[in-house]
Amino acid sequence: MQTEVSIAPSETQIVSSLQLATTGLVVLHGPGMLEIALSVIAQLAACRGPVWVVDGGNCFDALWIARHLAANGLGPGPLLDRIHVSRAFTCHQLVERLLSLSPYMCPLVILGFLDTFYDENVDLPEVRRLLNRTWPALHNRSRTSLVAVTLQLPGAAAQEGRAQLYHTFVRLADRAVSLPPTPEATPQLSLWR
Repeated sequence: MQTEVSIAPSETQIVSSLQLATTGLVVLHGPGMLEIALSVIAQLAACRGPVWVVDGGNCFDALWIARHLAANGLGPGPLLDRIHVSRAFTCHQLVERLLSLSPYMCPLVILGFLDTFYDENVDLPEVRRLLNRTWPALHNRSRTSLVAVTLQLPGAAAQEGRAQLYHTFVRLADRAVSLPPTPEATPQLSLWR
């Protein structure tokens, strides 16, 4: 049973609405979710202790988290020590890292989960095989702890069928959060003709 939330409030309201003290698989999907995910990591480190991050999108930003913590009156040094980051540059590395994590390494945040699976050099049947190995592990972990995942749709260059991976993962999550689309900016009038 999934809850889909599309929200436009402040970053703080979004993070507090995620109920980080609970269990389950939370998917943060769509554009603009990286800062929300980094805020989640900062809040988990501040309130719950150690947090494990697996970065599949090469987007973890420790400086942003340090500034966020400092802006909220918290000393970033000790809290950054609570964040354990692993980077994966291929879908095979990501799967092996996720499958090798101890069940005690929680909560878990996965940044850019599907990014490495969009690699055109990996055939779609291999991608599906790897995801079929990964899904049970994530699902089982989410029954006892929080698992937060960020997802983006594949770019236009990605092979056919990869967008379905995104939609399937969003559908399987316990909670899915996205920001509503922002209205397109009106073009600024030229000062010179």
